[in-house]
Amino acid sequence: MPASQIHRHQSQRLVSKDVRNHNLGLVLTELARNPGVSRSYLANATGLTHGALTLLIRELEEYGLVRPSDSPEIRSREPGRKKQLLALADRTYAIAAIELRNESVKLTCESISGKRIVEREYAEDFHNRPVDSFAQYVALRIFELMGMVQRLGFRSLPIVGVAVPAPVFDDNDTLLAAIDFGWGTVPLGKEIIEHLHAFQSDMAMPKIIVFNDANTALWAEYRHLCNLEPANAPSTVLYLKSDIGIGGSAIVQGHIFNGSRGTAIEPGHFQIDPHGRSCACGRVGCLVTVADPSLLLERAHLGDVDRSKGRSHALSTLMAQDREGIPLAHRTLIAADRSIIQVLSNIIVLLTPDCIVLGGYLCDRVEEISRLDEPSLRCIGYRGHRGRQAILPSFYRQDAVTVGALMRLRSCILWNAGLIANDLPWSWSEE
Repeated sequence: MPASQIHRHQSQRLVSKDVRNHNLGLVLTELARNPGVSRSYLANATGLTHGALTLLIRELEEYGLVRPSDSPEIRSREPGRKKQLLALADRTYAIAAIELRNESVKLTCESISGKRIVEREYAEDFHNRPVDSFAQYVALRIFELMGMVQRLGFRSLPIVGVAVPAPVFDDNDTLLAAIDFGWGTVPLGKEIIEHLHAFQSDMAMPKIIVFNDANTALWAEYRHLCNLEPANAPSTVLYLKSDIGIGGSAIVQGHIFNGSRGTAIEPGHFQIDPHGRSCACGRVGCLVTVADPSLLLERAHLGDVDRSKGRSHALSTLMAQDREGIPLAHRTLIAADRSIIQVLSNIIVLLTPDCIVLGGYLCDRVEEISRLDEPSLRCIGYRGHRGRQAILPSFYRQDAVTVGALMRLRSCILWNAGLIANDLPWSWSEE
């Protein structure tokens, strides 16, 4: 056979394998969205032929990834026949999300079918501690979790997401800088893996995917908005959150906008006052220098409450004081609101989003922020929500980061399930 034909034949086989893995992912993703459906439903939803679907389901059943649904069978239109319903198997692969919060670390683990395995929040404050101490701590939690999922009968924990309040390069490994914790540029994922090897060198290591927390939170909020009314889903959404510093993200045409290096959209470091206070990022007058939660609490004389009872309690107290009409609390929050709307207006001009979602303490300021007179708000809107009505509070609130991280991790495993089941190389990807 001529070399050109050999090359073409090899390319065709490679494409065929890729198509098969893609189609396996199609079936698994549809079963994750709609557990307990028939083969006919899957054929219509995926566009696959019944013959191809039968072969794919047989392969997935051999891998143990698909099982008959617990739902009762439904009778088809053909007399005397019932349609078997299918669902994802439960105890195959586990996924886990670890979220670095202001004064704690939250760990959540689920099966790929979405069943919760464990959810814990550990009281650990990593402010002004070396980043290596966080990497070692995360590695220990993962090591313990690997043993747990093994004892529960799962095959493995192939992937763990670590969400941090910091910009992350597009390698999903390296932090640009976590200013609020005093950390510079560091390959956090690699450091976690190194510590994992120190705990146990002969176990299969999960892939460690480092996320910017605002990106994962926005993904959860975006999917929620899409599910409300799929035919009229927003395509471009802006997200702003404030609990540790002020973070943000944007989805543009259905995709998280990360820029050329993965670190785009850091609204906390938009300049508000060119003659303002110096910021830890090296600039002057950034949004965080006037609207960071810790600064607001100090201005409202609630710094001691923040330090003794925690950030969430202190912010709730500040909001309560504002509702009670206490002047200092009201002035503090209104000044922050005006700075927030100034940054939002600049991003609106740049992206023209369909809507804006506010998280963190901003969740409770939606009404006040949307009432501020800002002409650029007239440019946004979808599903009948126009202008200020298109500024929305976070649906998932404090759980948004974890929910979004688990969504993205699950998607990766489902799209790579054929490779993982055959112990073939696979990489982080999202369809």
